[in-house]
Amino acid sequence: RQPGQEEPIVLKKILASFDSDDEFVEMFLDEARVGMQLEHPNIGRFLDAGEERGRYFIAMEWVNGVTLAKLVRRARKSGGIPPVMAGEIVRAIADALHYAHTSRDENGDLMGLIHRDVSPHNIMIGYDGTVKLLDFGIAKAMGAAHITAAGVVKGKFAYMAPEQCEGETIDFRSDIFA
Repeated sequence: RQPGQEEPIVLKKILASFDSDDEFVEMFLDEARVGMQLEHPNIGRFLDAGEERGRYFIAMEWVNGVTLAKLVRRARKSGGIPPVMAGEIVRAIADALHYAHTSRDENGDLMGLIHRDVSPHNIMIGYDGTVKLLDFGIAKAMGAAHITAAGVVKGKFAYMAPEQCEGETIDFRSDIFA
């Protein structure tokens, strides 16, 4: 909990073994910079970011629920996710992606944001029905300090568009494919 606040938060931290990896720290700080600019009901809110005693962190809203991956595993035992619920989850994530893809920075310039890791593991389903897209850790943005080397593939292969699997140039359609 933040001092003086009742609501729980999540602290995302860099593992100590990566604290001295400048490239990893740069990617982490890029995630914070991008995330702090996003304000959408279906995207996990970034509340704060910084460094405390040599450890980097991102403070995010707590979503009381389970990942879509866990929900799918549990639902398989009882016939799957009901179509209406599945449709609502897809609608919410599509709304979040549209917002992210068309987001503009503080100067009004298109951010050119691509999530690159849309998967059931990065979607939270709140016990209250809230749907949130999380983890912009490998997102690509035009103004990012960290640039992924050509041919380097980031994301989960099972959810990647073919061009992303092959390390080719991608755009927002790769997220929609996922």
